[in-house]
Amino acid sequence: MDARILVIDDSAALLELLDEILTEDGYRVTTWAQPLPTLEPIKQLAPDLVILDYLLGAQMEGPHLWQQLRADPATAHIPLILCTAAVQEVQSLAAELQQHQVAVVYKPFELEELLATVLDQLAARGARL
Repeated sequence: MDARILVIDDSAALLELLDEILTEDGYRVTTWAQPLPTLEPIKQLAPDLVILDYLLGAQMEGPHLWQQLRADPATAHIPLILCTAAVQEVQSLAAELQQHQVAVVYKPFELEELLATVLDQLAARGARL
């Protein structure tokens, strides 16, 4: 697999785990542990998929970031998976997330579930597999 995956989460342990698991599956993985002030670093990286913590950072920047990713023509096509323990908050957004083709994996998750969602999202958008 040649797909590049960007994982953005403020948990160092989760970043390390996902980096190891996804790399073992043949993906090229980049991890970030902090919110981004702009989309420029993501645009420069040009990932094939973004896995984003919904409750990212002290200011809960995950919701803002996924909306920015979908609103910007340069990033709107990138498959996106929200990875979150905020079940009620995210379930209340189910229609909006579905409309914008944002997948959700709830924490705690089974690794097989996450890997299947990654594969589904990449295949649905025709990313390099």
